[in-house]
Amino acid sequence: MPAEPASIALGAREVATLLQARTMPPAVLVGHSMGCRVVLDAALRTPDHVAAIVLLDGSRFPRQSDHAFESRFAAGEYPDLVRSMFAQMFTAYSDPKTIEAVVRRALDLPEQVGKAFILSMVRYDVDMLATALERVNKPLLVLQTTFINDQRERTSLAAGQITSYLQFVRAKVPAAHIEALPGLGHFPQIEAPAKINCVLASFIATLK
Repeated sequence: MPAEPASIALGAREVATLLQARTMPPAVLVGHSMGCRVVLDAALRTPDHVAAIVLLDGSRFPRQSDHAFESRFAAGEYPDLVRSMFAQMFTAYSDPKTIEAVVRRALDLPEQVGKAFILSMVRYDVDMLATALERVNKPLLVLQTTFINDQRERTSLAAGQITSYLQFVRAKVPAAHIEALPGLGHFPQIEAPAKINCVLASFIATLK
């Protein structure tokens, strides 16, 4: 258990500390989902140790989301919330064993840690995400496979689809390279690892 409440800032400090402690060239930080916030924050904390940033299927929670989560937590709905969130992260083609393993792993996380991370994530989106993106001065690759619709349900992107999140990122980082990968779930690194690795390799090859 962490000595302080779990948060985006805590994760970012740990990543930044690791980068500073290692003798190696600047790293390409790849963040997935909640981890998109962590790598953004880490890159701002130790820019000399970062060559580029990759955001893999990130999102942006609207204002008041923390209050909605707090209400569900207070009602004892945390386990059901986790199950429903993760159930939306896969497609009809996903391996049922993989889905079961991921949900089980999420529920094995101590509840107080999971709650703290969720609240930290949504508050980061409201208070810090826009500023963090505006301060990005490294090459940025955004790989997107899903989006959150108006009913707050996660679904796969269609070919050529542009979402409000991608428009938001583009507005904050005009030079970002944005690539949508349709037909995949929220875990493309599990469902289509060869495709993801190919895109990452191509991006890294462009770095000076």
